[in-house]
Amino acid sequence: MNRMILVPALLLSGIALAQTPPPTSGTPTTPSSPPARPATPVTPPVSKPMFKDLDKNQDGALDKTELLSISDLSQNFSTYDKDANGKLTESEYSVWVSKPMAIPVFEDLDVNKDASLDKTEVAKQADILRDFTTIDADKNGKVTKTEYTAWVQKQKQM
Repeated sequence: MNRMILVPALLLSGIALAQTPPPTSGTPTTPSSPPARPATPVTPPVSKPMFKDLDKNQDGALDKTELLSISDLSQNFSTYDKDANGKLTESEYSVWVSKPMAIPVFEDLDVNKDASLDKTEVAKQADILRDFTTIDADKNGKVTKTEYTAWVQKQKQM
């Protein structure tokens, strides 16, 4: 009697195993991997802070102490302080906001303030370092503000 139960059980298990196709050697068993990331990281875009975020004392104006973290704006404060009252109104600040970002970024990267960038100044900027010889149009080993701005414009068009 045990044989009579065992034979159908073996037959059923054989059918069940036959239903599952064996894995093929060329087919991956895991889902496809995500697309590869670029080998060279791109410099994250820089954005300008909102007026209300900078106005720490909430007096409706920005004084020099509230702008210490923005080197371009603090160094050129008088350029934007049109009424020369020592504070920037939101409309005076908006003049700086509308200025293209390439110039302040260049000025921040220009650590030695010689109005040009060398490879040591852009060592942590992988995309600039990667394209340095292309950006350096006159091939003098330094990138000028004009060369940098032209490169930024080309990057925006891509």
